Amino acid sequence: MSPLAALPRDLRIVALLFLLGGINSVLTMIVGAMTNHISLDFGVLGILAYFGLLRLSWGWRVYALVAIWFEIVFFPVVGIVVLTTNHCTFNLFTVPVAQIPAPVGVMFFLFFFLLALWQLKVLTRHEVWALFQRDRA
Repeated sequence: MSPLAALPRDLRIVALLFLLGGINSVLTMIVGAMTNHISLDFGVLGILAYFGLLRLSWGWRVYALVAIWFEIVFFPVVGIVVLTTNHCTFNLFTVPVAQIPAPVGVMFFLFFFLLALWQLKVLTRHEVWALFQRDRA
């Protein structure tokens, strides 16, 4: 069995979500640059967090927990703001794609809020926490 396969499935999924978020950030910056919208997106650190989580690095676990806590605070706030509008704009890599009704936008934020709560639960479970303790020793 490979060392990666020995990791809990939920931890591998959390790591993969960080990788996907990092790739999304890279693509957003590239497309933004092509449309004269230069930005710096710290979400690219998700790519490094992916590898750090799979290596059971204590530091990258701490980074992941901080990033998840920002999401847990951010998504409800933005969801409430969206509720005060009639619609919200759906962007794909900084390019406006569609106007969606506010309740649909809130459902997106609710989904990502619940996903962040699940990620927090995975990274704070005792058996996952214990795996990262080896890196600190």
